[in-house]
Amino acid sequence: MLAAAAAAAANILCSERDSNKRAAPETAAAQTPQRLDSLAAQLAEGASQQQQQQQEQQHEQQQQQQQQEQQHEQQQQQQQQLYEQQQQQLHEQQQQLQEQQQKQQQLQQQLQQREEEVERLREALAKAAEKETEKEETVMLLRAQMKDLEPLQQRLEEAEAAAAAAAAAAAAAETQRQAEAEAAKQMQREHETLMQQQQQQQQQQQQEAAAAAASHDLETQKLKTELRDQQKIIEETYAKIEAAAAARETLQQQLSAQAAQLQQQQQQQQQQQQQQQQLEQEKQELLQQMSKKQQQLQQLEQQHELLQQQLEQQQQQQAIQQQQLERQSQEQQQQQEELLQQQTELRQQQDLLLQTLQQQLAAEKRQLEETATQLQEARQQLHAAAEERQRQEATVHMLQRKLEETKTDAAAEHTAAAAAAAAEAEAAAAAAAAASSKRVKELEDTLLSLQTQQDQLQGALDKAERKIAILKIATKKEETKYSLLEASALSS
Repeated sequence: MLAAAAAAAANILCSERDSNKRAAPETAAAQTPQRLDSLAAQLAEGASQQQQQQQEQQHEQQQQQQQQEQQHEQQQQQQQQLYEQQQQQLHEQQQQLQEQQQKQQQLQQQLQQREEEVERLREALAKAAEKETEKEETVMLLRAQMKDLEPLQQRLEEAEAAAAAAAAAAAAAETQRQAEAEAAKQMQREHETLMQQQQQQQQQQQQEAAAAAASHDLETQKLKTELRDQQKIIEETYAKIEAAAAARETLQQQLSAQAAQLQQQQQQQQQQQQQQQQLEQEKQELLQQMSKKQQQLQQLEQQHELLQQQLEQQQQQQAIQQQQLERQSQEQQQQQEELLQQQTELRQQQDLLLQTLQQQLAAEKRQLEETATQLQEARQQLHAAAEERQRQEATVHMLQRKLEETKTDAAAEHTAAAAAAAAEAEAAAAAAAAASSKRVKELEDTLLSLQTQQDQLQGALDKAERKIAILKIATKKEETKYSLLEASALSS
């Protein structure tokens, strides 16, 4: 298809070149861009189609080979993943069974510890009961001692009353002594003898009172000492009673707390028994699950054997696919050689087309030079026509002046011949001016047409040069691809 397109393009170029030789410059300038566009489009279409076919074939072959390799790798990965998943599930199940056994052992140890704590609490309760009995006995003894202390308390009260009476008597005696002393002082001057007697009596009374007071003080001190001792004993007894009561309350609180703890421990023991029952049930369930897992393991082993067989079959299929790939590689190598040949032909056709385009470009340049020459000649003619027009305009002005002079003379002479001559001169001048204007207009149109043709030819020439540059770039790309194909063919 590419060779046919190149041949058609060459035929078109030849026919167009022949027709360009016969055609006018305007037609050639108008058809040149279209012709170059169509040739470039055909050449680009042929090259792109061939490149697309080559790329599609190579891409399809690479995709097929990659798909086969990916399928084989995916199958191997799936088999390996399935086997690893099965091993991991079995390992996880074994770990779960070990963890459950460890939990069961821990619960049994906790149950034994709780039973030991219950025994210790029972012993502590028995000891606390014994201590409570001892404390009650101590309280009874203290109460008996308090009853024995009641007579001593009465004696102490009687001694305090006697001491108070003795103190009152001593105070009365002291008062009486002071009264007698005052009476003696008053009667001293009159009755010195009576005073001496009174003093002796007073001394005797004082000695007797001092002896009585001393004996009473000794007895009072003894009673006070005994009373203080009894008071200390009573205070100590009260302190012991209070301490015993506080200890009893503390013991009672401890007993109530221990009873609450015992009740909680009994509840916990019941809960632990329930948990142990649940653990037994879970153990049975785990044993059942283990049996199921063993069955599943056997099934997995069977599946593994099947997978091994499938793997062997897939390896055989892979060997067959490898042979097919080798055959496909050989076919691809042959196709690459054919593509290289086609690439060589295409490059030759492109070179031929490039030469044709260069020849056509040279012809277009020559035609452009001819058009430029014609344009220069037209400009010279236009310049000459402009000079002739100026001369004609000067002649017309001169004729008009003569006509005016003639009209003036005719008006003066009133002759018909002069008027006719003036009219003829005016008509001739008008005709000459019209002819000159027409010639100048034609020359201007010709100059404008030639200028337009020159612009069109210059634009076509620029387009042709750009397309030739594009073709050269495409040729270089094709040469690069050709070298790459050769390298890939050599490497394969």
